[in-house]
Amino acid sequence: MLLPQPRAPKRTLFEEVPELNTIWTPELSATAALHTKSWEDHDSRTESGEVLVAYVNGQPVGVTGWYLMGDNEAGLRWHGVLPPHRRKGYSRIMIELACKRLPSSIRKVYECTRNPKSIAAFRACGFEVLTDPEIMAQARQHAEYDLEGTGQVLCKRLY
Repeated sequence: MLLPQPRAPKRTLFEEVPELNTIWTPELSATAALHTKSWEDHDSRTESGEVLVAYVNGQPVGVTGWYLMGDNEAGLRWHGVLPPHRRKGYSRIMIELACKRLPSSIRKVYECTRNPKSIAAFRACGFEVLTDPEIMAQARQHAEYDLEGTGQVLCKRLY
């Protein structure tokens, strides 16, 4: 089950669910927490999307979210599965459920990552690695961390 997290909580998402800090390296977890806090603090009229925590039997298994990039495009926001719950199909389910929450006009969902294992996992979920420099630049401008070097932009077509 994916549960949306409220905007402007008393505690940040990564304080509320500290297990989320184990998804990425400490550096990326700190960046994810900072960007999520910044997003939580924004006025919902000017900042699109959601942050969602996935739970199974009341226990958190991961986090995902989305934001609008245009009229028919969206990006995933800090998608990840807790280490003990990886390779169980949760990432695919989380992506499917998050995509169902998108506005009906969205036709493409982008993900930016520099982790080779994540690239393989997203490809298994129907994402394609992009090579068009213009589209990659557009998606990277929305990325919440530096993608220099090994960073890849992936796209999943919804319809």
